[in-house]
Amino acid sequence: AGTYSTIRNFPTKSVLMEETYGPKHLVVLQHGFLGHAGDVMLLRNILAMEFPTSTLFLCATSNAGETKSVESIDVMGQRLALEVVEYCRGMICCL
Repeated sequence: AGTYSTIRNFPTKSVLMEETYGPKHLVVLQHGFLGHAGDVMLLRNILAMEFPTSTLFLCATSNAGETKSVESIDVMGQRLALEVVEYCRGMICCL
C-alpha cells in the first residue's frame, strides 16, 4: 500500500530511491537482562515483513549470556556500540 502512485501504476519516488540506494535504516535490537539474540528474533521477523527492503536489522549478540548482561550500563553500551560499528563496516563492504 502506498508504494505505487494511482496514475498508471508508476513507482513512487521513495520506491525508486530505495531500489537505487538500498536500505536506508538500521534497527538494532538488544535483548534484556540475562538474554540472548534469539530473544528478539520474533520482533525482527515481524519488522522485516513490514519493512522488507528499506531496513537492515541487527540482533545484537555482544551482551549475550549470563556474565555479559549483568555488567555496568557503560560497559554494555560500549560493547553494543562497537558491534554496531563493526556491522556497519561490514555492510559498507557488501554494498
